[in-house]
Amino acid sequence: MKRENKKIVVLSPPFYSHFQPLKTLAKALKTLGAQVTIACSGDFQEEIDDAGLDFHLLNINKNQNTGIAKNTQQDREEKKRLEEFFQATYEGPVKTLITQGDHRIRDMFSNPGELIDGIRQLNQKHLPDLMIVDQLSYGATLALIGLEIPFVTFCPPHPETIESKEESGGLTEFWPRALEPSKREKHLLGQKQKEVNNKFAEAFKEVFTTHFPNSPVDKYSLNNPFSLTSSLGVFFNYPKFSNRSSKSLSNGTATYYSHYCFEPEKLEGVLKSQVLKEKRRKVLISFGTFLSERRDVIEALIQGFITHKDSWHIYVATGGNEEFFIQLSADQVTRAAFLPQKALLPYMDLVVHHGGANSFTETLYYGKPMIILPFSSDQFAIAYDVERNQIGEVLDPNQLTKEDLHRAIEKTGSEDLRKSLRYWKDKSQEKGPLKGARWIMDLE
Repeated sequence: MKRENKKIVVLSPPFYSHFQPLKTLAKALKTLGAQVTIACSGDFQEEIDDAGLDFHLLNINKNQNTGIAKNTQQDREEKKRLEEFFQATYEGPVKTLITQGDHRIRDMFSNPGELIDGIRQLNQKHLPDLMIVDQLSYGATLALIGLEIPFVTFCPPHPETIESKEESGGLTEFWPRALEPSKREKHLLGQKQKEVNNKFAEAFKEVFTTHFPNSPVDKYSLNNPFSLTSSLGVFFNYPKFSNRSSKSLSNGTATYYSHYCFEPEKLEGVLKSQVLKEKRRKVLISFGTFLSERRDVIEALIQGFITHKDSWHIYVATGGNEEFFIQLSADQVTRAAFLPQKALLPYMDLVVHHGGANSFTETLYYGKPMIILPFSSDQFAIAYDVERNQIGEVLDPNQLTKEDLHRAIEKTGSEDLRKSLRYWKDKSQEKGPLKGARWIMDLE
């Protein structure tokens, strides 16, 4: 089929950090001639319209984060789980991952029957040649397999969530040195991984059998829904580090490592004038839409940079905590609930972030030294890659001291780290969404 005639539907969950790279990929597909529709929450319709793409209303998850997690409208149960998550981060990685495991099925598999009906109607209306689905949208993946709709899996988190076919429940086995659990803690995590995976597999197969009783799909293939993907192709929004193959997964599914999936943005207005006039070294502190809630860590980082021997200007995204930071001096700190991260990055000397995939790939694209303070999910595996490939430093957010921060700052200036960063910056900029879109369009 000719590219200009290919009809593609992109399924996005109601998470801002997932929607943005999917929208970028959708725009790249349209550039190549595809007719593209994004099916997602109504919160993103205006952005979809502005991008010149078609919109279809589809609510994939009850849990959502359409900008700043704490400020997003949630029902009572979802709000309670969000607070439980934030509290768990204060107790460290193991407690956080266990809490996330307990929440996972309810967060990501809350309305499978409705979702199956919605995707069936979507398919009947648009008659797409292909759909693209976020890997964490487990109910949508179930629907696509059961309805026998050709699709590609878009993987926004660390590739290990798919590449490891063990019953890992999506929880990492890769740890940076500063946060590696004890043997006992790893054992507890392993037990939780098996428990969560078994519960989810049972629920997943029950829904599948109920809605698709005559499906030819081998039920054994549904035993690990956390790693379940398209048999056609998997698009990783992540770099291809040397320990990974770009050809296929163990089951023969084709893979593509995009290295990044965003559009560079220009810095404008008053903020641009301020940045260009600033003579001091510049650092961006950004913990994403969820973890900006950890204002204690952000405050400690700010104080650490203020007391560093070098003079810094600090740019900090405060999330929903703007009032908490109101006492900070505007001379040394530029703060806002939301900062244009992609536009600021080219001007920064250092970036401090939580290890989210978007923050990581954006920072790497611009070749900026980074310090990562991971809290949850795949952030530990991303921090492991940063440490292993010598492209940044990793600190424990709950054990942060000025001395540790100052040592990390100095280490990010080493020639070995800068050399590694230059290499991965070049590798990253060779790839991107347009090449990834071509790979998708050529899949058979």
